[in-house]
Amino acid sequence: MVNDVILSLDDVSFGYGDEPVVEEITFSVERGTFLGLVGPNGSGKSTVLKLALGLLTPEDGEISLFGEHPSSDDVRSRVGYVPQRGSEIDRRMPITVEEVVTLGRVPTAGLRPLRRNDRERVNQALRRVGIESLNDRRMGSLSGGQRQRALVARALAADAELLVLDEPTVGIDANARSSLYDLLDSLHHDGMTIVLIDHDLGTLVEHVDMIAQLNRHLEFFGPRDAFLEELSVVGQLAGGW
Repeated sequence: MVNDVILSLDDVSFGYGDEPVVEEITFSVERGTFLGLVGPNGSGKSTVLKLALGLLTPEDGEISLFGEHPSSDDVRSRVGYVPQRGSEIDRRMPITVEEVVTLGRVPTAGLRPLRRNDRERVNQALRRVGIESLNDRRMGSLSGGQRQRALVARALAADAELLVLDEPTVGIDANARSSLYDLLDSLHHDGMTIVLIDHDLGTLVEHVDMIAQLNRHLEFFGPRDAFLEELSVVGQLAGGW
């Protein structure tokens, strides 16, 4: 029987020095879920993502990604990561959209030359996110929304099964935000598992189906509709966190 749990955190705690950031976090993400991570600034959302991706090591507890340790080479190629805008690709780097998306094939191709199938997967990914006309553009010349789409395309080119996004809408306008969410909805409809952080709580809850609310501890984990019924949320939807 195939294990439908893609990501599992069991009693996970982590801190920087003597300062705890997250404590005793336990939840799991099943295949096909669109999970929103919410909470105030400093609540540990980005830290939980980095722990889940194996970029940080928990002080206590266990994390499993696709049934393995998250830092395993076998699972990294199955995860597409879209970081906060500007945190990964320097705008001054002379790298094109197509080159960035092609990086998604590296875990599969390794050091061998790209084959026709690799290039077709890159082209399919560019078409899927609607930026095939930008393939020769430098990443530094793109708008914020276009850059995020290019990073999503990189994940698709890698045939990622889990898409993780850390505040992808920061610094992009309302139209680009709406367009990005339309893309994520479409990917989710096609079966992609998505974990997303966004401070715009009102927009986020319109799209996700599960919520994890953090404030150092896990304050809520469950379906979006149950989250919306929580009285503590009513005054927060307009402004987010």
